[in-house]
Amino acid sequence: MRPIIYLQGGLGNQMFQYAFFLAIKEQYPNAICCSSLISEKDHNGYELKRLFNIKCTQSIILLYIAKLFRRLIYKKQHNVINLLNHFNVALIKDSIPSHYMPNLFASSNKFYTFFLGYWQTEKYFRNIENKIRLAFRFNENMLSEKSKITAKEIKNSNSVSIHVRRGDYLYSQYQSLYGNICTISYYHKAIQLIQQKYKRTLFFVFSDDIEWVKKKPKNR
Repeated sequence: MRPIIYLQGGLGNQMFQYAFFLAIKEQYPNAICCSSLISEKDHNGYELKRLFNIKCTQSIILLYIAKLFRRLIYKKQHNVINLLNHFNVALIKDSIPSHYMPNLFASSNKFYTFFLGYWQTEKYFRNIENKIRLAFRFNENMLSEKSKITAKEIKNSNSVSIHVRRGDYLYSQYQSLYGNICTISYYHKAIQLIQQKYKRTLFFVFSDDIEWVKKKPKNR
């Protein structure tokens, strides 16, 4: 089997998928990753190259097949997907949300096997933690002076990260999955819990809508 892992989504999703790719590569050294985000600009494009200098193949044929699989899945054309099996091509798709499948890496006997999904569970790759940490190291020369100061504060304090994502999560089509999960009440309760367990905590807020965060009432 030659696994092909298709990278999609934003930076966080790309990191999960690349970690999944590294895990597969442990068993199948011929595994490759590809992404149409190199030429497209959805979710800020292919960010692994910009931030971590991680490259992936730009094979037009592989990208075409991967994108074809995506379209067939969304249109529920499973008969066409099954037809591709006769050409020694297979598709293995992740669930949403991700659920760990222990025998996943050995579940195909086709030469070209495309893995399409987000693979958001560390159970796939926790045995290669050091390799993943090495791959996802920022080039500090790329950081602005303000970011360097913030990074130093995070290292030298009892720091806690708060992630507030809005953006596309506000779209109506995502409400069934992500709506009413991380509410204002949820953040307030989480902050209170941390403050009860740890002393002198310093919170760092990361968001794609920082102005909205600033306007929200603080629960002290």
